[in-house]
Amino acid sequence: MIRFDPNSAALTIHNLTAGYDRHPAIHHLTATIPTGSLVALLGPNGAGKTTLLRVLAGELLPMTGQITVPALWRGRIAYLPQRPSWRLEFPLTVEEAIALALWSEVGFWRPFPPSLRARIEEVLTLLELAPFARRPISHLSGGQQQRVRFAQLLIRSPALLLLDEPFTALDPP
Repeated sequence: MIRFDPNSAALTIHNLTAGYDRHPAIHHLTATIPTGSLVALLGPNGAGKTTLLRVLAGELLPMTGQITVPALWRGRIAYLPQRPSWRLEFPLTVEEAIALALWSEVGFWRPFPPSLRARIEEVLTLLELAPFARRPISHLSGGQQQRVRFAQLLIRSPALLLLDEPFTALDPP
């Protein structure tokens, strides 16, 4: 379980063991990662990288141990899994898919204020998706879809951004 601490300035992991069906993929991990750090997890397949990210994202409960994050991060942890969770048959444009990530700020059936529309345009431009804004996501390449998924996270201004194999399907530039 993730504990939100108002006095913490770092993500701390203490004696974390996590895995699936009583088979640990991570054993007794302890680490401190200061706020503002950029960290990469490296290791072979099956080393527990995805398991750790899923625990940090709150998708998987640890078997033992504790994770503490700054209280200001509550509700601001964003996770990009290896595989998309959306269905391409659902008729969304790129712009609509990105806007959908803001539903918690806007609510259902309410118009987007200009400030949020400006944020959408900013993210579209930043990730070079503006030319595809009105295109259905089902008509995009795998790399373009990956950038849309990343845009859905960036638009929410996360405090902690967890990316699991983020360069999948992306071209080198």
